Amino acid sequence: MTEPQLILRDDVYYLPVRDGVWLRTAEGSFVLRGRDVAAWLARLGPLFDRGLTPEKLFDSLAPAQARYLRSLIDLLQQRQVLHQRPRAGEHRADPATTAGMVVAGPTRYAILAADALAQAGFRDVVVPAEPDRPTAAELSGRHLVGMFPAEQANAGLALADREAADGIGTWLGLTRGRALLLKGQLAGHASACPRCAWRRLAHRSVALPVGDGFGAAAQLAAGVLSQEVIRVLVDGDTRPLTEAAVIDLDTLQIWRSAVDVDPSCPATDRHEHAGQPAPRTAAFPNLVLSARCFGPLASCSPEGLPQLPLTMLQLVLNPLGRTEPAALGDGPLVVAETMADARTESLSLAVERYLPAGSGPGVGVGADSTAATARALTHWADTWLTDGWSGRTVDRPTAERNRLSSLAGELPPVHHQAHPSGMWRAWTPGGTPLTGLDPGQAEQRALLTALAGRQHPGWVGEIVPATPPYAGTHLERHTAALGLRTRPVPLPALVSAHLVGVETEQDGGQR
Repeated sequence: MTEPQLILRDDVYYLPVRDGVWLRTAEGSFVLRGRDVAAWLARLGPLFDRGLTPEKLFDSLAPAQARYLRSLIDLLQQRQVLHQRPRAGEHRADPATTAGMVVAGPTRYAILAADALAQAGFRDVVVPAEPDRPTAAELSGRHLVGMFPAEQANAGLALADREAADGIGTWLGLTRGRALLLKGQLAGHASACPRCAWRRLAHRSVALPVGDGFGAAAQLAAGVLSQEVIRVLVDGDTRPLTEAAVIDLDTLQIWRSAVDVDPSCPATDRHEHAGQPAPRTAAFPNLVLSARCFGPLASCSPEGLPQLPLTMLQLVLNPLGRTEPAALGDGPLVVAETMADARTESLSLAVERYLPAGSGPGVGVGADSTAATARALTHWADTWLTDGWSGRTVDRPTAERNRLSSLAGELPPVHHQAHPSGMWRAWTPGGTPLTGLDPGQAEQRALLTALAGRQHPGWVGEIVPATPPYAGTHLERHTAALGLRTRPVPLPALVSAHLVGVETEQDGGQR
């Protein structure tokens, strides 16, 4: 059997930068870092333009070169810069035979969209007499591709609603500030609509002053939209419908981000009729980062933070309860012993804080009900359990203290208190008491917080220590002794297949 060839995407653009190569496609933009990346891409680019069989190339190289190049090509495939050329005899639908298209928006953008669709192979493309106000006859039975600047965004969304009601597909480009949203919708498909994405959009460029429409990004946006139309209508690949792209109109960077149906979208009935979307396959916690432009968390980054002896991440949380495009929010400093622990805490915390305000402080998420209940009890006790504590002396250093001492050296003293329910809390001099389900957990949270202040003395915001997993077996006893009950909490569709949510409340209903 003939080995498949890899070819370079038609829409790829790459540019050498100081520490690697910057690449951009309709899927997004990113930097491949490495001293030799630019040289290899310069040599391989022309070969991939016409198609290349990787194994034949590897066989012609020295072993070390072949290993390096194999990893580079694997990464380019993961990023969808390279894809397999269809084998001889494989059938691909002809865009010219698919349903007709109609473009909309200001004339200059409508013409760009029509040109991009024509170059993609569509032959039945209507440019309305007044593209910013297409008639019912011009829209009838045709999929819509529209590009609307900020002042016409509502008109674009109204067109999308109209097309969806008629059972047709819509692909829109909409701007707010210096952010450009690109989102497609196919009537009857269980995925977010353009209005869902518009209501949930959170991006730093949203807050920037509005410029002259799409500017230099207009042609790029038209190309991205036409590529998505090809993938969905011609290739039958509906994955792009579960995502949206965001372009920074100044830098032309592209973010492709998962987006779920907004439960408060005015088109709720239509979404319910389409059924439940398929669970996302990415694993937690990376799953949350995949939705950075529309989900609970914009970023959790170590950039600019001291990383020894502990790991620190700065969270940037997206504004809660937004119903229109919003700029980024802020967030706490998360501290943990390892990067894995810091990321898990950051993304769990982001999901917890993204839940409706009515959930209160006594909510937790985890891989199962035990993990979620443990976090919920700790959060509830941090806020509400203020009475009934008595001082205790811990005779021997806990395992948590010994471990942190080996990382950070001399540790501050820790004060301990116990509660009749079996809960503990601990704090260092000048610190706030933090609770735990056992003395070691409480002490670890207190020490992590104190060490974070020592490691980053300039930080003046909230510090959240990673909550270690609970390995005990007394959750039910703690819950009953506190007069609490637990109940499940619905989680956003983004994580509902991967996490469990639990809320604690007193039997009288107080959270």
